[in-house]
Amino acid sequence: MQATSTKTDSERTEPGRSSAHPYWWCHQYGHPAWCEVGHRGDDVDRDCRSGWCRSVLLTLPDAARSRNANTDELNYHPVKLVISLRHRFRECGPRVVVAPEPVWSGTRYDFTRDEAYQLGTAALEAVMVIDGQPIPCADSDQTHLPYWWHPDRDHPHWCRKPHEDGDYSSDRDCLSLHGFEKTIYPSLAEAARSEQSDGAVRINTVTELEISLRQRYREYAPRVVIAPEYLTEGGPYELTRDEAEQLGRALREAVLVVDNQPARQDR
Repeated sequence: MQATSTKTDSERTEPGRSSAHPYWWCHQYGHPAWCEVGHRGDDVDRDCRSGWCRSVLLTLPDAARSRNANTDELNYHPVKLVISLRHRFRECGPRVVVAPEPVWSGTRYDFTRDEAYQLGTAALEAVMVIDGQPIPCADSDQTHLPYWWHPDRDHPHWCRKPHEDGDYSSDRDCLSLHGFEKTIYPSLAEAARSEQSDGAVRINTVTELEISLRQRYREYAPRVVIAPEYLTEGGPYELTRDEAEQLGRALREAVLVVDNQPARQDR
């Protein structure tokens, strides 16, 4: 009679599955090449995480504040965006995570591989527009600038908002409008909630992120604005031209890592 052996759950594998994977790993999908977590059969936290990550230090938002519980003093923290990869063990594909640090300073967004590529491309296109690589502009033949426009700087070529002398200060900002405006639909985002005037809560099942350009009329440089359609407590992210380029390249690099290609090819 042939001897039989007994394997524990952490050692057991299913037909066609590598013994390197613990029993709970979904056999339909291979283990991500970028994961640097040593998995075991008794893991409680089973998600895959990358050693790869990038961060973008933001200069436009106010510093995040926290209060010291012992001294009651306020501490101030610079805000940055951290881009990393995560793959939940029962999901069919990875997530590209864009998360603020400190975590309370903004909204975290999870993107699929394709959505991350779209957002990275849109951020880099915004940089191209700022740098003067042409996009047709309906107002490019505008010759009159109102009296309040600062005489030491040119009007942004990407602005498609008509300006008048009588504009209030709140209406004097330059906007790209439809000259450059990209929309991303993050499929991994939770449903957005908004409260109506009658107190009812509206559930918006589709989340939209709009990427556009804005320059306040007394500022010397534009902002790249990444804003959800339904603003949450964290509000939009506003980036300088260089920060948008860092974010765009980091997202495109994340896609290379997901695709198991050498990183930094897109830099």
